[in-house]
Amino acid sequence: MKAASYILLASVLTVISSCSGVKNLSKPELAMPATYTPESPNDSLTIADMAWWEFYADEPLRKIITKTLENNRDLLKAAARVEQMRKLYGIEKVNLTPEVTGLLSADHETNNYGGNGTKKDPEYDLKVSVGWEVHLWGALSWARKQSGAKYLASVEDMRAMRMTLVAEVAEAYFRLIALDNELDIVKQTLVTRKESLEQARLRFEGGLTSETVYQQAKVEYASTASLVPNLERQISVARNAITLLMGEYPAQELERSTLYLNETLPAKLPLGIPSTLLRRRPDIRSAEQSLAAALSGVGLSYADRFPNLRISLSGGLEND
Repeated sequence: MKAASYILLASVLTVISSCSGVKNLSKPELAMPATYTPESPNDSLTIADMAWWEFYADEPLRKIITKTLENNRDLLKAAARVEQMRKLYGIEKVNLTPEVTGLLSADHETNNYGGNGTKKDPEYDLKVSVGWEVHLWGALSWARKQSGAKYLASVEDMRAMRMTLVAEVAEAYFRLIALDNELDIVKQTLVTRKESLEQARLRFEGGLTSETVYQQAKVEYASTASLVPNLERQISVARNAITLLMGEYPAQELERSTLYLNETLPAKLPLGIPSTLLRRRPDIRSAEQSLAAALSGVGLSYADRFPNLRISLSGGLEND
């Protein structure tokens, strides 16, 4: 009779432990197209496979991006969060193993019992305790999976931030170069306007033209000259934006290349396959890991509805 009771109890525990709040959940099946457009062929290579230092050939830009990735405060914060999630994941893995604690103490007292004189009373203790939580409902396993998913999500978040920083620095850099080129054009135009103004003045003073032509030349020169301060202000703002991304103080000079208008660009870039490109996106991969962490949280909450069973053993030695 007693054996039958044990078998029944074991069967009930097995049935209960097999219940799960996320047992019937499965990944969605997405019908992704094979190509972006019917005209584009399947290409296993994509621009996302290239490292940023291979994509950007400008040497000053490479140096700026390198400093940005080394000094940017937001990226350093993201890296610290990755390290934090990694250590928390390690703690959750350790929780699956038995917990061992120990206590070693020594005490040397001098007592006077009943007024019969002092007596030395040393005490020495050595105690060891072993505790282990029986893994019945899967709470520890769900906690480990949740912590691991959060760690992977933090890694993808940092990758997404790296990509965003590289793109922002490159955009600000090329905008700065474009402003430099625009300022050079305006200054060259200003020299031409000044020569035209001088010629219009000489013609007007010589009686060859009317005053209207001379005044019009003045307006054209003044209009062109008014563009210079605005462009210089925009250049200063763009340069300060780059130094801010780099995590440095604003500088009066920033090393940069010149804009070549006769650059030969490739006719087309490799597109790759839509499904594989989506799998490379760190924001989507982070969302996937966040979903996995949420599913693990459901399983953990479900397992917490049942009582925990913990086995503890302790022993030790004392000198008395």
